[in-house]
This record gives sequence, C-alpha cells and structure tokens, in this order.
Amino acid sequence: MATKKRLSDLLREEMQKSPGSEPKAETTPPETADGSPEPEADPVASADSVEAKPEVAVAELAELAELKVALAAAQQREAKLQQSIAELHAQVERVPKLQDELEHAQQQLRQFSEANQKLTQSLETQRAKPSQQLVPRPAYVAKGPPSFDPKKIPSTDLTNETIGWVD
Repeated sequence: MATKKRLSDLLREEMQKSPGSEPKAETTPPETADGSPEPEADPVASADSVEAKPEVAVAELAELAELKVALAAAQQREAKLQQSIAELHAQVERVPKLQDELEHAQQQLRQFSEANQKLTQSLETQRAKPSQQLVPRPAYVAKGPPSFDPKKIPSTDLTNETIGWVD
C-alpha cells in the first residue's frame, strides 16, 4: 500500500507543477497503511527529490509495470484455482452417490457370501451321508439283426476275374 501512496503523491505533485492547472493544497497530511499520519518530509530532502524526480518516475513506472505483470499472473493463478475448486465441488457432490453404490455392493457381497456358505454346508452334508452304491451296467454291444451272419456275406474283394478282365 505504501507504493500506491507514493504513486498518488507523485501524481499530485506533478499536477501541482503543471502550468495549466491550478495548484491544489492538501489540508490533511498523508496517512500510512496503519492509519497514522505520515511524518512531513525535510525541505532539504524535497529539494534533492525534485532533481531526482525523472529517475524516480521511471523507477516507479518500471515497478508499476512489474506489479501489472504480477497482477496478471495472480489473476491467472486465481482462475486456475477457481477451476480446481469447481472440480473439487463436483467430486464432493459425487461422494453420496458413490457411498450408496458401495453400500449396495457390500449388501450384494453379504448375500453372495451367505449363499456360498449354504451351498458349502449342503455339499458337506451330501458328502457325509452314505452314498448309494451305483452298480455298473454291462456295456451295450451293438449287434445286427438276429439272422445276420457275417460269414454268409459274399466277399466284396475286387479282382480281375470279378470285374471281367481277363489277360
């Protein structure tokens, strides 16, 4: 804040120096950031400052430019932070829905666990009971008709004589 007061004081002094404007006299002394009045400057120091004003003005303008750059960077950072805050709000809004899904999944898991326990108990009781002895059946052999005799079937061998070739 002290920099702003120095700039404003500098602007007031420049306005008082300008030939086309009426000089304005301040009746109240300038105040510091804490609200207490600033001490008056030495007349000797003010004479030195008159000679150094162009250099001070250039330095103050350079500082002003730096402050503008810093302000722009701060505004960009603020915009990024606002975006981050919006994303975090969206995630916070999703939390109750995710909690409901988690509770539903836990309930299903409990149901599956109970069903698994029942099936395991059922299987154990089946194994504990004496099982019925299964008697193997004799194997089924496919047979032809009762009058079928493979020896009575004429030979199907092809020879020159059966084909009709004679050499």
